[in-house]
Parts: sequence; structure tokens; C-alpha cells
Amino acid sequence: MKLNIKIISFISLFVATVFASDRDDFYENDTRAELFKKTDFIVPKFKIEISDEDYKKLFLKLQCEKDMNKRSFVRNDDCYTAPWVNLHEVAEKSLKYGYINKTIVTETDLKIIKNENITLTELESIVTKYIKEPFGEYLSYHNLISIPSDKTNDYQVNDAKLTFELDGNVSEYSVKFSLGGKGTRKFGKQGYNIKLGKKADLFGRKQIRLRADLMDPSFLRDKLSYDVCNVLDLPTLSSNYAELYINGKYMGFYVMRDAFKTSWIKQRFGDDSTKYLYTCDRSYGSSSFFNCINDDEDLRENDTDFKEFQDRLANTTTVDELKEFFDVETFTKWQVVKYLLGAWDHVNYAHNIYLYLYHDKTNGNDKWIPLLYDFDNTFGAYFSYITDLSFNEYFYYNQELEYTLHGEKYSNQLFKILKLNDKNKDVKRLIREVMIKVFNPDILLPRVDKLKNFLDPYIKLDRTRDEEGKLPGRFERATQYVEDNYTYKDFLVNTEFTNIIINQYTIQNAVVYGIKGWIIERFKYACIKNGLNCSFASKYLEDNYSENQSPEPIKYENNCKGSGLKCCSSKVKKIKGTDKYGNELGWEDNDWCFLNKEEEDIVKYCRGTKYNCCSSYVVDIHFVDETGYWSIEGGDWCLLPEDFTKNISRDEIYDPEKPEKEIPEKEIPEKEIPEKDNDFCRGTEYPCCRNKNSKVIYTDSKGDWAYENNEWCLYDFEPTCWSTELNVPCCKLRGTKVDNRFKSPDGKNVFGIEYNQKCGINDIQLCPSGGLLYSCCKKTCTIVKTENNKNFGEEDGHLCSIPYSCSENNENQCARAYEPCGGINYPNSPTCCETGYYCETRNEYYHQCYPITHFHDEELN
Repeated sequence: MKLNIKIISFISLFVATVFASDRDDFYENDTRAELFKKTDFIVPKFKIEISDEDYKKLFLKLQCEKDMNKRSFVRNDDCYTAPWVNLHEVAEKSLKYGYINKTIVTETDLKIIKNENITLTELESIVTKYIKEPFGEYLSYHNLISIPSDKTNDYQVNDAKLTFELDGNVSEYSVKFSLGGKGTRKFGKQGYNIKLGKKADLFGRKQIRLRADLMDPSFLRDKLSYDVCNVLDLPTLSSNYAELYINGKYMGFYVMRDAFKTSWIKQRFGDDSTKYLYTCDRSYGSSSFFNCINDDEDLRENDTDFKEFQDRLANTTTVDELKEFFDVETFTKWQVVKYLLGAWDHVNYAHNIYLYLYHDKTNGNDKWIPLLYDFDNTFGAYFSYITDLSFNEYFYYNQELEYTLHGEKYSNQLFKILKLNDKNKDVKRLIREVMIKVFNPDILLPRVDKLKNFLDPYIKLDRTRDEEGKLPGRFERATQYVEDNYTYKDFLVNTEFTNIIINQYTIQNAVVYGIKGWIIERFKYACIKNGLNCSFASKYLEDNYSENQSPEPIKYENNCKGSGLKCCSSKVKKIKGTDKYGNELGWEDNDWCFLNKEEEDIVKYCRGTKYNCCSSYVVDIHFVDETGYWSIEGGDWCLLPEDFTKNISRDEIYDPEKPEKEIPEKEIPEKEIPEKDNDFCRGTEYPCCRNKNSKVIYTDSKGDWAYENNEWCLYDFEPTCWSTELNVPCCKLRGTKVDNRFKSPDGKNVFGIEYNQKCGINDIQLCPSGGLLYSCCKKTCTIVKTENNKNFGEEDGHLCSIPYSCSENNENQCARAYEPCGGINYPNSPTCCETGYYCETRNEYYHQCYPITHFHDEELN
């Protein structure tokens, strides 16, 4: 790596010399902070120094995220003794949550468990003695150890030192240094945040964001988008590039931008305070307008301004009313720019948006102003690569005109009030003005060339592996993504006309359009579809202008034969599972792979039987014998692999129902399911339970199941809830959906419909384990225990079931039963389904979560 350091220094000197006299003339009236003016076509170095302990903690945190993940588990004792681990707490939880049966623990062992200074060796001895699960897996799989994350106790160094080098000048600062970003943390190259001390200032900015932008093979989209927005004087951030070192180690090349914080507000609006700055995300509420909270945590509890703003929006019907308190001009211009850039990740009610309440001191008026940021998924990247759309068609395509939010259907009221559509003269005028001023190929293509030439040596270094085969600043993660491995060649061609197709998604092929091709095509169709006069750049309106320059796309085949998985390499021959269509899967590089081999090359059948292993989609256990746990897949018996079932006790048989159809031809395992009773319960073919104290061991959409007198029974004792006071029964079925037509008199509760009668929605429907055994958590989404794929929190000293609503705050949430899980018309939906459901491709436009039993029934019928 010493050679690389010399190369880096040479590159910096060479590029700085070439571009030193070529300051950026892209902006007419440049209002950006001085930091970005000084770093145009000059790459600064951010050199971070932290203590050895903090340095090890950073690398250990990321290593433990991998090693303690089920997909890539490796026993790593360093993860169990890390600074954030309290072994005494782990031991106490093991007892408290029933992982260890307290009734059989000896007095001597109980003293060890209660010891606040319990050692790892002592804890392992206890776990080995009382729990069958291997020690490392036990600590990793049950949320007993919480690794610092962006939501809890995140990695942050408060006393880091920054040495900032720019164009031969060196300055030093005391800073806070932390990991940054949200959804991109799954990738190998992390993002970072730098915050200067109170009295410090880095050329007009106190908060710096360094982002890896791994999703963009061109490494230009974020920068180019900010450039366009700044030329238009839209309220947004600024962007350039930087190199990062941590304790002398080169961590790679990054996008550098500022943040919506005090220094930005002061420069833009002349306000020294950020008390009226609001950060927005769909997890902060259920409004169809905006969902935001005050950016200052100390002000959130008593803040009423945003609630008043939401109420006023809901009661506004005319443009004139809206203009009184909302910056209509800026909002409309943002929609035009979103359309032209293809900025699909800026839905108003979701994220990548801030709101600022501006007080105009000249007239005393207050107006809410939208501020947008984070533009790495623009210019035809991923889900907005269709160019031939009008303004209206684009927003329909991006689910911003008609959409479903928290299970309810909405229309975009702001668009309706402002009549933002293809016929709106202001929309047409703004589209044409933006295209004349900046968004046209005559302006943007030379900009792309200039940035590309400047970035070339830095991208080459950042995407070149060292002698150990590693890329700068990358950490090993539980899952390897294509985006982690974009190449220097990808940069060269994707900044031109070459599309990159990534076949790693089960919902559709993801396309990253060649930037130049997309600019030309979007410009052409924006002119044609919206009926605009674009004579100022007429040569680009020719049908074949970009097509004549479009080479064959680059394809990353992580969708072997449409499986959504990569193909296994030739060295993988053993079947580890099957997918929902019965296709055989192997395991390679910590991930499933699709076995696409000749029959004679494959080791058949599961664990010495003549039956296949079940796929990871199967969760129904039909019965157990000495061989293992049996289920049904593709109309045939299958055996669940040991690693899927090692935590399930023999008496926890998941599905009491026998398949409706006979399984053809193959021999039935000896153990039979108990005969059904004639005393049917709630429309099933099983009796109601007779003992209120019978243990509920399984729950599905039909209700809670127990086992009495050697047979399954359905728990049917009358529940009590808020609605009984209104003489309305409580809902009993776990699958009963909320009917939003009916609400309780106080508006706090809702009803459902069962057996054609209204019933009160309660804990049984609101959380996976709510009802008989546990209450739903009311005040927390923090998981303290996971058992049988169900998550539990703790309130008032008791376990509670984590409600379904908490998953809305989770970046990796899965869609619920029968909700969309992908398709061209649902690009922003989750691509996985909750436990017990699989994502079925109905057509290329719509994918939906169906019960796994639905798949089996279709196959059997």
C-alpha cells in the first residue's frame, strides 16, 4: 500500500495542476459555500486521527455485523467481549426471557449468572449446560447483544482530529467523527459524518458528509444533480469530491457534501437558528402530505408548528389559500426538476426531504419551504430509467399521483390544488425554462465530459484492488452486492451511452442508464410528450441520435435463469435447498446461488433420504419423525434442513393442518397427524380448546392453536378489549384487517369485520404474538428477544410483542400479507414478505405477498 500512497500524492498534484487555472464557470451567480467554490476540480484530503481503541472499535463493529449475521455466521469471541457488550446483562436476559429454565438452575450456577463481572468462559459454560444451541449462535441469533447502529448508540468518536489538506494548505480541527448514511450501510464502503467544534469553521461549513455513492457506477449522478439544482437556485446542498484517510490508512474516494444544519440555514436564509428546520421520513407519521419532525431533538416534544401546518394543508382547497403559508413556486419547480432528473427517491410524504419554516422579516409572513437532497439515484438509475414519459405519466409511474400509504389509498392533494399536470401552463413554462437554462444536452454533455476527465484517475485508484485483492475502504459484509464491485470500466462507459443491467433483483431487472444517453432521451421526450418548442437544441430530437451511439449494455448476471440469485460456480455441486419453484440451490460466498448444472453433477436428495430439502421459503412443519421435520413443497414431501430447525423443540409443530390433497407416488413418512375431531371450531375441522390454561404453541390467520388430548385445538375463549364496553365483540382472527370506514367514538381505535359483523381490532391483530400470551408494545420498537421468528420488547418489566407498525421504521422491512412486494408500478415497495408469505410475480407490473400455503395449494391442484 505504500506504493498506492505515492500514486495518490502524484495524482492529486497532477490533477490539481491541470485544473488549477480552470475554475468552475458552470454557475452564473454562485451562492454555494466557500468550501465548494475552493474545491471545484481540486480534491481535498480529509485525514482523520482517532485513538487505537476507537480505530479497533470501528473495524470490529463492522466485522461483528457480518460475523453475527445468520447468513454469514462465524464465531468471533471479540464480538462477545466488545466495548458495547455487557455479559452480565446477557446472562440476566437469558434467565429473564426463559432461554434458561430457572427451575433447573443450581444455586452455584445462579450465583454465576447474577455476578456482574461474569466472564465469557463462565457464560459459555452456563449456556452449554442449560441451552442446546451452540454458544456463538445463541449470542448472535437472539438479539442478546446489540451492535451500535444508526438507530441505537451509533459509532461516534467525540474527540477525533481532522487534518484538512487543500491545494497545498493544511489546517487542523477537533471534530466529531461518525458513520453516516442509512440504507447504504449494507454495502462494503461506508459513509462518514464530520462535525467541527462550536467555534470552528471549514470555509463556511461546520458539518461535512462523505458518501461512498456505491449505487452509482458513474460516480457523477449526485454531483451533476446538485449542480443542476444550484444553477436553478433551488434550496439544496452542494457537492464535490474528497479523499479520506483514517489513522493513515487510505479509505478511498468520496462524494463530499454539506448538510441542512445551522451554517447552511444562516447562509441561505440569514437565520442563526434551526428551530424551524424539520427532517422528513415516512416513518415519522401517516400523512399523505409530509411526515416530519423537528431536526432539533430538544424541541420535538413541545413543537406544535408542524402539526398546525399539517392541519392547514388538510383544510386548504385553493391555490391562493396554499400560497399564504406554503412556497408554491419552489414546490412546483422541485416537481419539474424531479421529472427531468428522474429523481424517483424524493416522494413528498417519504424521505430525502426537509422542510423549513421561513419567517420573512420584511412583511412578517411565515412560509414553509421544501428542501431536497441525496440525488445518487437520478439520470435513469434503477427504477426511473424509462425516458419516454410526460410530466403526468412520470408521476403516475412513480406512485406520486395515486398511491397507497399505511394501507389506505390517497390522491396527491397538492398536485390537485395546484393542478400540476401536462396541461398546466406554469408546468410547461418551467420545464422549458429549466431545459433552456441547464437541462439540455448542449450544456450537460460537456459538463459530464469535464467531470469525467477530472475524476478518471481517482476512480481508477478507488476501484483497483491491491495485492490482497481488496478495494480501498471496503469492509466485508454479510451479503455481497453488485454495487460493491463496480469497476473502473463501468465508470468509463456509464458516463457515456452504455447501460448497466443488474439482474440481482427478483422484482425486475434494474437498469442504470448511460448518463449521456439518458440526458438526450429525457430531453427529447420531455419536448415531444409535453408539446414544447425545443428548437434551441433541435438536433437532439432526431429519433436515432442517441441510438446510433448506444453500445451493448453491460450485464451483471445475479439473476440466474430468473431466480433472483447468482449462478453457482462449477465447484458448487451439493444441494443446500430449493426455491419456491423447486429449483435447486447451493451455498457460496455467504449467499444462496442457483444450481444450473447437469443432472449427473448434482448430489441429490436431503440428508440421506430420497426426498429433496425444503427451500428457505417453507415454514410449515407438517409433522416430525426420527429423520427430522417434514413439510410439503411443489406437491411432494421435503425435509427441512437442520440449520433451519435446530432451535425448534419437538413439540412445536407449526401447522396443524394436513394438506388437502394426497401427495402423489412417494412414500409417506410413518408418523401420522392425529385424526380430526367432528366437533368443529370456527369453520375449521378441529375442535375448540376446552382448557383456558392450555399452552398456545402456534398462531396463524385462523387464530391461536394449542394441543389437548393428543390433538390440535383452536383457542376460542372470548377475548376482552376496548370494544366490549361498546357492546361490540373483539376481533378473534389474527388475519382480520382494519376497516377504515369505522372508528371508535374517541377516534383512537378501529374496527374490523368478522362473520359479517363489526368487531374491535385489538392486540391479536396488531402484533404477531399479541392476545393471550403477550400484549403489544405500546411505547417501544426496541427488540430485546427473538423467538421462533417473532420479536419481543420490554415494557414495565414484562415482555411485549413488537407490533407490525414498528416494521415501518425498519429500512429492511418486508411487506405484509397481500401487500405489493415489487413490480414496475411499485418500485418503492419492499421486495420481501413477512414470515409465512412469499412474493408472487403476478405480472411485470405487480407482485403481491401470498401465503406459502397458497403456493402449495396451487401446485397440488
